[in-house]
Amino acid sequence: MSTPSSRSLMHPEAYIVPCSKCTWDIFLSHKQSNAQDAMQSLRMALSERMPSSSFWLDIEQDPTVQGMCHGVSNSKNFLLFLTTGVTESKFCMMEMRWALQAQKNIILVSETDERHGKPELGELIQKCPGDLKHVFEEHVIIPWFRDPEIRSVCVTKILKKCVFEVDAERTSITSKLQRPLMFSNNAELMSLASSEEQAVQVIDQSFVFFTSFWGIALPGASTCTRRFAVFVTFLVLACGAVCFSRIFHQQGPSWLDAWTWTQNVVAHPVVFLLLQVMLSILRSESILDLLENHIDCNRSQAASLRFRTKILCCAVSMLTLAMAGLTCWGFLPGFLHPDYIGALGNDQPDHRFVYGIVHSFAFVVVLPIMFGSGFSAMVILMLIQELCFMAFTTNLQRLNPDLSNVKLDSTFASTAALSVEEGDLARFKIGFLKTWQLQKKIHRRIAIPYTVFWVCQLAALPWSVISLSQGFAADFSDERLERLRQHQHLQVRLWAIMLVSPWFGIEGYIFGFWPWLNLYYHQRFFNLTKQMIFTKMQVETAFRSFLRDFALHFSAYAIHATAAMLPLYFSVLLVNTLGNVAGGVRVLRALWELRT
Repeated sequence: MSTPSSRSLMHPEAYIVPCSKCTWDIFLSHKQSNAQDAMQSLRMALSERMPSSSFWLDIEQDPTVQGMCHGVSNSKNFLLFLTTGVTESKFCMMEMRWALQAQKNIILVSETDERHGKPELGELIQKCPGDLKHVFEEHVIIPWFRDPEIRSVCVTKILKKCVFEVDAERTSITSKLQRPLMFSNNAELMSLASSEEQAVQVIDQSFVFFTSFWGIALPGASTCTRRFAVFVTFLVLACGAVCFSRIFHQQGPSWLDAWTWTQNVVAHPVVFLLLQVMLSILRSESILDLLENHIDCNRSQAASLRFRTKILCCAVSMLTLAMAGLTCWGFLPGFLHPDYIGALGNDQPDHRFVYGIVHSFAFVVVLPIMFGSGFSAMVILMLIQELCFMAFTTNLQRLNPDLSNVKLDSTFASTAALSVEEGDLARFKIGFLKTWQLQKKIHRRIAIPYTVFWVCQLAALPWSVISLSQGFAADFSDERLERLRQHQHLQVRLWAIMLVSPWFGIEGYIFGFWPWLNLYYHQRFFNLTKQMIFTKMQVETAFRSFLRDFALHFSAYAIHATAAMLPLYFSVLLVNTLGNVAGGVRVLRALWELRT
């Protein structure tokens, strides 16, 4: 920022200029008394990376009030360099107001060298005019280091925040969302290069292969996989329609009862909705923001996440095969029965043959896809939970420079006192609040399919209570008894629906209580904070008082995955499970007694 000339100060209003018509790329605002040298260095570093870029800098442009206002209005980006006393500078704050009026892209960069005016962020915010304090809450502050290697990372982050053309920015974001997810703002990974070549992928290749096999296109998927995913989507929707059509054919060896049919039919849209929601989150700007601005991890942390993903992928692969095999064992013989397959050429309606073939195809091909899609969605949810946790621990690293690029657990376990200044605490609060808001935004999207799941659980309660009231004794009046005696595969189906029902079986429990996994991350984070010892008691008190108002558990809409609410949700699912099991046990006992 510059001081005005001797001309009388007026207060012109900034005006909105389309990005494509702006004269300068970046307006450099700073306090001359302690940031002039830093501005020259920052300008040179940006110019080296972007030779064609243009800057509004006071020593090169018209330093009058009107000139400054014109410069802000005609710049695509507004960069404020934070040093001691910058928020007390009349002209810097005037330029900030102009940037807000002109709807400019605002970038905050902070000095980190004590000898060159490193600010105490808490003091800066406290002395900032009230109408501008929100700027510090809404924008991530990028630290400026003078070491050449680390400075390269700073420049990369600044350029990522810059807007050069509106269309180009949107194209850039779209392009990033189509690439594999990367830990791209990792200081350790990028200290040797200014490009993203050193970045590592978030998702392990084993999970990429697993999802591709089921027709799920993760970010960065090949064109072939994306086309296959579209085909699978139509296939699953068609399978849902085929399953629904069975309500019009309640006779023959393929039919057990309406309750089993209802469970299978309703599961289709819920699994489809869950998968689409999880994929939309992975492809969203929220995850991109989380990775680019809120997570700094080292190679070991990234490798650890991929290893856990690989182990979980192996587990869900086995579950998918086991559950698909058991379910096919109970369903497939009914559709391959001679009543359907033998209908062609035996003076029987041809549509029975088509019915048997189509449903056989649905269970052999589409049923494993449904299981694979459901478990893939839950692995994606685990990845999202891990990324949010890593973002929160990154905020802890901002409390003290010594915490960067080391394992927090070992640092805190050493019981060494941390020197944390009020400015460091203010930087932590801003970053933590932004991460928490991102997590809440993500939770609101995840809660949509889970709300549908638990609404269905509540809707099933009356049936479950009635079933439980009838007990577990043999029921010889059950209409399913005769079908079970005639077709043994229906007995397998009955056992399968009790064990792996999408609503009341193993799969239902895994799916229904997956959001409670967030309690694990919640506990891990606060266990870390409990190990922290501060050199300044007032800073520690303020730190713990701030965290007391935040909970990291999954909570959105009607879904509250807290430890206190767990017994209530578990009771609902348990009653439904027992009601479902009771209905199966009654008819199986009757079948057993008839045989003996």
